[in-house]
Amino acid sequence: MDQLDYERSVVEESFRQEFLNGIDLEEARPYIKRVSYKPKQAYSDNIIYTDNTIMMRTSNLPAKLLGIKNVRSTISVYPCSFTLQNIGEFKSMLIDHEGYHAKDIFEEPEILLLPLIKLKKVLNIPLIKLNIDKLDELYLQVLYRNIIGELRANRNQLKNIDKRETSSSFKKSLASKIEGYEKLGLKFATDFQPS
Repeated sequence: MDQLDYERSVVEESFRQEFLNGIDLEEARPYIKRVSYKPKQAYSDNIIYTDNTIMMRTSNLPAKLLGIKNVRSTISVYPCSFTLQNIGEFKSMLIDHEGYHAKDIFEEPEILLLPLIKLKKVLNIPLIKLNIDKLDELYLQVLYRNIIGELRANRNQLKNIDKRETSSSFKKSLASKIEGYEKLGLKFATDFQPS
């Protein structure tokens, strides 16, 4: 797929799944089961994003919850993805960012997502015996792992940025995201030590 195909998918929603099927996923291919176009709103942690700010999302619930290695992920692509300036920016998001999340889940789900397993065990405790401080700590661990995962995916995008045709505003936005996640990660590292 090339720039003309991307431009067609921007204006022709019925072409989007065919466009996604035709993209070469490059080095991310072994970690991705499928890429699906989702024309409806994105759901995340019981929140409905009605402002269409979610571009793409990598999911693999069994691997996340059970820490199972070598399971390929599904990447959902939402309408907002087709507001990017060109196919280079689209591939940067799909392959270099979401593909990197898929690689992390495939290779090391237990490292990035182990707190989810602990959280599930805690939630099975009867409510009367639930230690709220412990629940807060586990929630912070999950949040910390997500920050680290986003930082790693953004850094991978930056590492590969020169092989993609991207705008200067896209590069600036990526650098700003990395800086923000680094600050947030540093704050967590100094204020909270995940186990």
